[in-house]
Amino acid sequence: MHMTRTTISISLLALCVGALACSGDPASASDPKPAASVERTDATAVPEIKADPSAPALAPFEVVALGPVDIAVSDEAKAAAKAIVASNKDIYDDAIEPESLTGPAAEAYVWLAADSSDPEVVADALSMLSGVDPLPASVVPLLEARLRNTDTFVLQALDGLLRDAVEQPALASNEALVNALVAAVRSHTHGYARRAAARALAALPSDSPHAGKLLTTIDPGLEPYLLVALLPRHAQRDARAPELLAAQLSLLSHPSPYVRGIVAQLAPNSAPKADADLAAKLVSLLDDPEPFVRCRALMGLRTMRVASTIGAVAARLSDDAPCKIEYQGPTSSGTMRAKVATFSDGPSVSYRAVETTTTLSHTTKTPLNVGLLDRKDAAVFAKQVATAKAWAKAQG
Repeated sequence: MHMTRTTISISLLALCVGALACSGDPASASDPKPAASVERTDATAVPEIKADPSAPALAPFEVVALGPVDIAVSDEAKAAAKAIVASNKDIYDDAIEPESLTGPAAEAYVWLAADSSDPEVVADALSMLSGVDPLPASVVPLLEARLRNTDTFVLQALDGLLRDAVEQPALASNEALVNALVAAVRSHTHGYARRAAARALAALPSDSPHAGKLLTTIDPGLEPYLLVALLPRHAQRDARAPELLAAQLSLLSHPSPYVRGIVAQLAPNSAPKADADLAAKLVSLLDDPEPFVRCRALMGLRTMRVASTIGAVAARLSDDAPCKIEYQGPTSSGTMRAKVATFSDGPSVSYRAVETTTTLSHTTKTPLNVGLLDRKDAAVFAKQVATAKAWAKAQG
């Protein structure tokens, strides 16, 4: 089950960094011979992505106050909802597994989330629906209605539920719901709602008839936190992948280092295996003035495992700049933060370089083994860096 209403508030950065961590177990390549060295290229030489002129215009997104929503559910579901309220227990009950919520039992929480003006009741009922599969059809008008609200607790609970919903074929095919997500990203007045809608669009399965709407929503003019939220977190090697990769490549020169860095890490998920062009662009980002971008480019190269990038990666083994980034996102009131927060993303560029060098070494006949990287003992880590440098030098 999802966390309770009072604990579901998680910062975007913590969520992104946790969810975007690269896998640690390197795989040996079938061909141990490294290819020719990849040269740095101009990371800005990418195709321009424009909105689809044939896309229908969406109705203006109307934000409304939290209140009861007229949704049709069965009498049995209403009776179950009344029983939940009469039990004098919290609406959110983590002892109830989502698998047990089917039919009227699930619809009872739809009714509770629709019929109340109490943000705590609405948020807890929405949280109870997270993980339910399949969700009842009545959840669609509920999601559309609650997406128009501005209560922080409700929007936080809606965040996870929207992503659960669009992963289910019946709901991923619902054009009205997907259009509501696009409209919310573009024009909702509350940052939490815009971010929740963006994450849901990014979670749309590639076989959804509306999956292409993600591409037309990725607009470089959006706030950085929204652009990052619109990027799919999982591999997208399907019919949509070339356009999705092109959209991401167009962001590698974005003025926000937060966007450049996250794109550098995620773009390999949409690229063909060992894509030389993408590898070259990530190598170019190893010279980015922001350490955060260099760190994430290294993580992207670690995902790609292209042997020809070993030299460029090894050149960052002495880069001890801390992987920090300044981030500005929405507050609980929905507006942007007045102050920019500094977030630490790993110990240093050097640390990420050792990780990536170790992974890339498994594409050769002589894998590098530096042991478990030491984050605390500077002397031990210095020896690990020296070992990685010696190995890289031996590769020629």
